[in-house]
Amino acid sequence: MPKKRKSKDKKQDKRIQKLESLVLKTLENKHSDYSNTNQNITSSFYNNYGFIKLEAGTTAGGDYGDQARIGNHITLLRQQFTMNISLREGSDDFNQVRVIIAEALEGTQTLNIDNILRYSTYSTNGNLIFCSPYTTRTETNQRYKIHYDKTVTLNPYQKSALNLKHTVKYKNGKVIEFDGPGVQFPTNHRMNIWVLGDSTAVQHPRLDLAVRSTYKDA
Repeated sequence: MPKKRKSKDKKQDKRIQKLESLVLKTLENKHSDYSNTNQNITSSFYNNYGFIKLEAGTTAGGDYGDQARIGNHITLLRQQFTMNISLREGSDDFNQVRVIIAEALEGTQTLNIDNILRYSTYSTNGNLIFCSPYTTRTETNQRYKIHYDKTVTLNPYQKSALNLKHTVKYKNGKVIEFDGPGVQFPTNHRMNIWVLGDSTAVQHPRLDLAVRSTYKDA
């Protein structure tokens, strides 16, 4: 007996698609900016996370910590990372630097560098940290997604600082949740960045970091 063909209302699908498109266009894109400047890149590495910090409010968004969300959730569209890395006067002639951006896949659980890299400690592993493979651990709260991984070499012959850029995009948006009006950090999103170096004595290379998170608020 032949199977019945499922009925599909193409006109209705088109109307729904147009309605969704209209709603998305009417929702204003907002952004929250985070910056951290004049940081040292050492053999102990630089680590940062939690670039979205929003309290409930009605402002249009802006600097880190502005009240810039209406309800208890936002839809994250993208996070843009811009890094300026340079040698300071008196630094080593050559320095290696590895930049890793990884997203925790289980809420806002903390990820450590040894959750990411098999060889993660310069004092123990030396230059292996710059070519280390990722870990394959499967323990609870240690799952992650690598969005960016790049190793560069700094030298005194460079005309200017290195400027590294990367954008993490969410094609359909990622719904970010907050536990209440006074809660500043989300409960289901954490992006982590590590900047690892081989500098063991001052002056260490310098890092300037800027992150822009763009989202829709409703």
